[in-house]
Amino acid sequence: MKILIIGADGQIGSSLLRSCSSFNELRVAGTSINRTENTYFLDITRETNVHEVFSQFKPDAAILCSALTNVDECEKNKDLAHAINIGGTESTAAACRKTGTKLVFLSTDYVFDGKAGPYSETDAPNPLNFYGHTKLAGEKIAGNIENSLIIRSCMVYSYAPSSLNYAMQVLTRLRNNTPVTAYNDQFENPTYAPELSDTIIKMILGQKRGIYHVAGSDWTTRHEFARQVAVVFGFHNPDIRPVSTAADTNKASRPLKAGLKNSKLFSETGISLSGHIAGVEKMKIACDKNI
Repeated sequence: MKILIIGADGQIGSSLLRSCSSFNELRVAGTSINRTENTYFLDITRETNVHEVFSQFKPDAAILCSALTNVDECEKNKDLAHAINIGGTESTAAACRKTGTKLVFLSTDYVFDGKAGPYSETDAPNPLNFYGHTKLAGEKIAGNIENSLIIRSCMVYSYAPSSLNYAMQVLTRLRNNTPVTAYNDQFENPTYAPELSDTIIKMILGQKRGIYHVAGSDWTTRHEFARQVAVVFGFHNPDIRPVSTAADTNKASRPLKAGLKNSKLFSETGISLSGHIAGVEKMKIACDKNI
Protein backbone atom coordinates (compact mmCIF):
# COMPACT_ATOMS: atom_id res chain seq x y z
CA MET A 1 0.00 0.00 0.00
CA LYS A 2 1.24 3.49 -0.89
CA ILE A 3 0.50 6.21 1.65
CA LEU A 4 0.99 9.93 1.04
CA ILE A 5 1.42 12.07 4.16
CA ILE A 6 0.46 15.64 3.32
CA GLY A 7 2.32 17.90 5.72
CA ALA A 8 5.04 15.43 6.69
CA ASP A 9 7.20 18.07 8.37
CA GLY A 10 4.64 18.86 11.09
CA GLN A 11 4.32 17.14 14.44
CA ILE A 12 1.74 14.55 13.38
CA GLY A 13 3.12 14.18 9.87
CA SER A 14 6.64 13.43 11.05
CA SER A 15 5.25 11.02 13.63
CA LEU A 16 3.27 9.26 10.89
CA LEU A 17 6.45 8.84 8.85
CA ARG A 18 8.06 7.05 11.78
CA SER A 19 4.97 4.91 12.33
CA CYS A 20 4.90 3.82 8.69
CA SER A 21 8.49 2.58 8.95
CA SER A 22 7.23 -0.18 11.28
CA PHE A 23 4.98 -1.66 8.59
CA ASN A 24 6.83 -3.57 5.87
CA GLU A 25 3.77 -3.62 3.62
CA LEU A 26 3.76 0.18 3.28
CA ARG A 27 5.48 2.49 0.85
CA VAL A 28 5.29 6.04 2.13
CA ALA A 29 5.99 9.52 0.78
CA GLY A 30 5.64 12.87 2.45
CA THR A 31 4.92 16.39 1.27
CA SER A 32 5.98 19.76 2.59
CA ILE A 33 5.43 23.35 1.62
CA ASN A 34 9.16 23.75 2.33
CA ARG A 35 11.33 22.32 -0.41
CA THR A 36 13.38 19.41 0.93
CA GLU A 37 15.21 16.48 -0.65
CA ASN A 38 13.03 13.81 0.95
CA THR A 39 9.54 15.20 0.32
CA TYR A 40 7.36 16.35 -2.51
CA PHE A 41 6.82 20.10 -2.59
CA LEU A 42 3.12 20.69 -2.07
CA ASP A 43 1.01 23.79 -1.47
CA ILE A 44 -2.48 22.43 -0.86
CA THR A 45 -4.03 25.79 -1.77
CA ARG A 46 -2.83 25.22 -5.36
CA GLU A 47 -5.08 22.57 -6.88
CA THR A 48 -2.81 21.96 -9.88
CA ASN A 49 0.10 21.27 -7.52
CA VAL A 50 -2.01 18.75 -5.58
CA HIS A 51 -2.98 16.90 -8.76
CA GLU A 52 0.66 16.85 -9.91
CA VAL A 53 1.82 15.14 -6.70
CA PHE A 54 -1.02 12.61 -6.77
CA SER A 55 -0.27 11.86 -10.41
CA GLN A 56 3.41 11.25 -9.64
CA PHE A 57 3.07 9.12 -6.50
CA LYS A 58 -0.33 7.50 -7.13
CA PRO A 59 -1.20 6.90 -3.46
CA ASP A 60 -3.69 4.36 -2.21
CA ALA A 61 -4.35 6.56 0.83
CA ALA A 62 -3.59 10.22 1.56
CA ILE A 63 -3.45 11.55 5.12
CA LEU A 64 -4.18 15.28 5.21
CA CYS A 65 -2.16 16.71 8.10
CA SER A 66 -1.56 20.18 6.62
CA ALA A 67 -3.72 22.83 8.27
CA LEU A 68 -3.59 26.23 9.91
CA THR A 69 -4.08 25.17 13.53
CA ASN A 70 -3.26 28.38 15.38
CA VAL A 71 -6.71 29.20 16.73
CA ASP A 72 -6.13 32.93 17.18
CA GLU A 73 -4.43 33.26 13.79
CA CYS A 74 -7.45 31.62 12.16
CA GLU A 75 -9.70 34.17 13.84
CA LYS A 76 -7.43 37.05 12.83
CA ASN A 77 -6.83 35.94 9.24
CA LYS A 78 -9.98 34.16 8.13
CA ASP A 79 -9.13 34.34 4.43
CA LEU A 80 -5.91 32.43 5.00
CA ALA A 81 -7.61 29.92 7.30
CA HIS A 82 -10.32 29.36 4.71
CA ALA A 83 -7.79 28.94 1.89
CA ILE A 84 -5.75 26.32 3.76
CA ASN A 85 -8.29 24.44 5.87
CA ILE A 86 -11.22 24.49 3.49
CA GLY A 87 -9.75 25.22 0.07
CA GLY A 88 -6.84 22.84 0.69
CA THR A 89 -9.23 20.10 1.72
CA GLU A 90 -11.32 20.67 -1.42
CA SER A 91 -8.22 20.38 -3.61
CA THR A 92 -7.09 17.21 -1.85
CA ALA A 93 -10.57 15.70 -2.05
CA ALA A 94 -10.72 16.43 -5.78
CA ALA A 95 -7.40 14.66 -6.31
CA CYS A 96 -8.60 11.69 -4.25
CA ARG A 97 -11.75 11.40 -6.36
CA LYS A 98 -9.74 11.49 -9.58
CA THR A 99 -7.24 8.83 -8.48
CA GLY A 100 -9.50 6.65 -6.32
CA THR A 101 -7.38 7.44 -3.25
CA LYS A 102 -8.68 6.95 0.28
CA LEU A 103 -8.76 10.32 2.07
CA VAL A 104 -7.83 10.41 5.75
CA PHE A 105 -8.78 13.79 7.23
CA LEU A 106 -7.50 14.93 10.61
CA SER A 107 -9.95 16.98 12.64
CA THR A 108 -10.35 18.27 16.17
CA ASP A 109 -12.54 18.45 19.27
CA TYR A 110 -12.85 22.16 18.50
CA VAL A 111 -15.74 21.29 16.19
CA PHE A 112 -17.74 21.15 19.47
CA ASP A 113 -18.80 24.05 21.69
CA GLY A 114 -17.40 22.62 24.92
CA LYS A 115 -20.61 22.80 26.90
CA ALA A 116 -20.96 19.06 27.57
CA GLY A 117 -17.72 17.27 26.76
CA PRO A 118 -16.12 14.90 26.36
CA TYR A 119 -17.94 14.11 23.12
CA SER A 120 -18.77 10.97 21.16
CA GLU A 121 -18.99 10.63 17.38
CA THR A 122 -22.79 10.93 17.51
CA ASP A 123 -22.81 14.31 19.28
CA ALA A 124 -23.73 17.31 17.17
CA PRO A 125 -20.84 19.68 16.31
CA ASN A 126 -21.21 23.38 17.08
CA PRO A 127 -17.86 25.20 16.76
CA LEU A 128 -17.23 28.37 18.76
CA ASN A 129 -14.39 29.76 16.67
CA PHE A 130 -13.36 30.06 13.03
CA TYR A 131 -10.74 27.33 13.33
CA GLY A 132 -13.43 24.89 14.45
CA HIS A 133 -15.67 26.13 11.65
CA THR A 134 -13.02 25.42 9.01
CA LYS A 135 -12.33 21.93 10.36
CA LEU A 136 -16.02 21.07 10.43
CA ALA A 137 -16.29 22.27 6.84
CA GLY A 138 -13.31 20.06 6.02
CA GLU A 139 -15.04 17.09 7.63
CA LYS A 140 -18.07 17.61 5.41
CA ILE A 141 -15.89 17.79 2.31
CA ALA A 142 -14.01 14.64 3.31
CA GLY A 143 -17.24 12.88 4.20
CA ASN A 144 -18.38 13.18 0.59
CA ILE A 145 -15.47 11.03 -0.53
CA GLU A 146 -16.29 7.34 -0.70
CA ASN A 147 -14.42 5.29 1.90
CA SER A 148 -12.96 8.38 3.62
CA LEU A 149 -11.77 8.26 7.23
CA ILE A 150 -12.18 11.26 9.53
CA ILE A 151 -10.04 11.22 12.68
CA ARG A 152 -10.83 13.69 15.43
CA SER A 153 -8.16 14.16 18.06
CA CYS A 154 -7.17 16.83 20.55
CA MET A 155 -4.25 18.42 22.40
CA VAL A 156 -1.67 16.35 20.53
CA TYR A 157 1.81 16.44 22.06
CA SER A 158 5.21 14.78 21.77
CA TYR A 159 8.87 15.53 22.32
CA ALA A 160 9.49 17.65 19.24
CA PRO A 161 11.77 20.66 19.86
CA SER A 162 10.69 22.43 16.67
CA SER A 163 6.99 21.97 17.47
CA LEU A 164 4.71 24.44 19.24
CA ASN A 165 2.63 21.69 20.82
CA TYR A 166 1.45 22.53 24.33
CA ALA A 167 3.76 20.13 26.15
CA MET A 168 6.80 21.62 24.40
CA GLN A 169 5.62 25.15 25.21
CA VAL A 170 5.41 24.20 28.88
CA LEU A 171 8.75 22.40 28.85
CA THR A 172 10.52 25.32 27.15
CA ARG A 173 9.22 27.75 29.75
CA LEU A 174 10.24 25.47 32.60
CA ARG A 175 13.75 25.12 31.18
CA ASN A 176 14.01 28.89 30.82
CA ASN A 177 12.74 29.50 34.37
CA THR A 178 9.80 31.39 32.90
CA PRO A 179 6.41 31.26 34.68
CA VAL A 180 3.85 28.98 33.04
CA THR A 181 0.26 30.20 32.95
CA ALA A 182 -2.13 27.34 32.31
CA TYR A 183 -5.90 27.21 31.97
CA ASN A 184 -7.59 25.52 34.90
CA ASP A 185 -11.03 25.47 33.27
CA GLN A 186 -10.29 24.05 29.80
CA PHE A 187 -10.73 20.27 29.69
CA GLU A 188 -9.37 18.04 26.91
CA ASN A 189 -7.79 14.63 26.36
CA PRO A 190 -4.02 15.06 25.91
CA THR A 191 -2.99 12.74 23.08
CA TYR A 192 0.51 11.36 22.61
CA ALA A 193 1.39 11.84 18.93
CA PRO A 194 3.21 8.52 18.31
CA GLU A 195 0.19 6.59 19.63
CA LEU A 196 -2.16 8.66 17.49
CA SER A 197 0.00 8.00 14.43
CA ASP A 198 0.24 4.25 15.05
CA THR A 199 -3.53 4.10 15.46
CA ILE A 200 -4.19 5.99 12.23
CA ILE A 201 -2.01 3.57 10.26
CA LYS A 202 -3.70 0.54 11.84
CA MET A 203 -7.10 1.99 10.98
CA ILE A 204 -6.11 2.52 7.36
CA LEU A 205 -4.83 -1.06 7.11
CA GLY A 206 -8.04 -2.21 8.83
CA GLN A 207 -10.06 -0.41 6.13
CA LYS A 208 -11.93 1.77 8.63
CA ARG A 209 -14.15 4.52 7.29
CA GLY A 210 -16.36 7.25 8.76
CA ILE A 211 -15.71 9.35 11.86
CA TYR A 212 -13.62 8.12 14.79
CA HIS A 213 -12.38 9.82 17.93
CA VAL A 214 -8.75 8.99 18.68
CA ALA A 215 -7.51 10.69 21.83
CA GLY A 216 -5.79 10.04 25.14
CA SER A 217 -7.78 8.19 27.79
CA ASP A 218 -7.67 10.99 30.41
CA TRP A 219 -9.92 14.04 30.49
CA THR A 220 -8.05 16.76 32.32
CA THR A 221 -7.25 20.47 32.43
CA ARG A 222 -4.31 22.15 30.77
CA HIS A 223 -3.13 23.23 34.22
CA GLU A 224 -3.02 19.66 35.49
CA PHE A 225 -1.28 18.54 32.31
CA ALA A 226 1.37 21.26 32.69
CA ARG A 227 1.95 20.15 36.28
CA GLN A 228 2.47 16.58 35.09
CA VAL A 229 5.05 17.71 32.52
CA ALA A 230 6.95 19.44 35.32
CA VAL A 231 6.83 16.36 37.57
CA VAL A 232 7.99 13.89 34.93
CA PHE A 233 10.79 16.14 33.68
CA GLY A 234 12.08 16.67 37.20
CA PHE A 235 11.23 20.28 37.91
CA HIS A 236 10.75 20.89 41.62
CA ASN A 237 8.45 23.71 42.81
CA PRO A 238 7.73 24.91 39.25
CA ASP A 239 6.03 28.26 38.77
CA ILE A 240 2.83 27.06 37.09
CA ARG A 241 0.04 29.56 37.55
CA PRO A 242 -3.61 28.63 37.03
CA VAL A 243 -5.62 31.08 34.95
CA SER A 244 -9.23 31.13 33.84
CA THR A 245 -10.19 31.41 30.21
CA ALA A 246 -12.32 34.47 30.96
CA ALA A 247 -9.26 36.30 32.27
CA ASP A 248 -7.33 35.78 29.04
CA THR A 249 -7.32 38.12 26.07
CA ASN A 250 -7.38 35.55 23.26
CA LYS A 251 -9.10 36.68 20.09
CA ALA A 252 -10.89 33.37 19.57
CA SER A 253 -13.36 31.72 21.92
CA ARG A 254 -12.28 28.37 23.34
CA PRO A 255 -14.55 25.46 24.25
CA LEU A 256 -14.20 24.76 27.97
CA LYS A 257 -15.44 21.21 28.43
CA ALA A 258 -14.24 19.79 25.12
CA GLY A 259 -12.40 16.50 24.69
CA LEU A 260 -13.34 13.21 23.07
CA LYS A 261 -14.66 9.78 24.04
CA ASN A 262 -12.82 6.76 22.64
CA SER A 263 -15.50 4.13 23.20
CA LYS A 264 -16.17 3.54 19.48
CA LEU A 265 -12.47 3.11 18.75
CA PHE A 266 -12.00 0.65 21.62
CA SER A 267 -15.12 -1.37 20.88
CA GLU A 268 -14.19 -1.84 17.21
CA THR A 269 -10.40 -2.17 17.42
CA GLY A 270 -9.47 -2.83 21.05
CA ILE A 271 -7.13 0.17 20.90
CA SER A 272 -6.84 2.38 23.98
CA LEU A 273 -4.42 5.31 24.06
CA SER A 274 -2.39 6.26 27.13
CA GLY A 275 -3.56 8.70 29.77
CA HIS A 276 -1.59 11.88 30.24
CA ILE A 277 0.69 10.53 32.98
CA ALA A 278 1.87 7.54 30.94
CA GLY A 279 2.00 9.67 27.80
CA VAL A 280 4.26 12.31 29.34
CA GLU A 281 6.50 9.54 30.69
CA LYS A 282 6.84 8.21 27.13
CA MET A 283 7.62 11.75 26.00
CA LYS A 284 10.43 11.91 28.60
CA ILE A 285 11.87 8.61 27.34
CA ALA A 286 11.84 10.00 23.78
CA CYS A 287 13.59 13.12 25.07
CA ASP A 288 16.29 11.05 26.78
CA LYS A 289 16.81 9.06 23.59
CA ASN A 290 16.80 12.30 21.58
CA ILE A 291 14.12 11.08 19.19
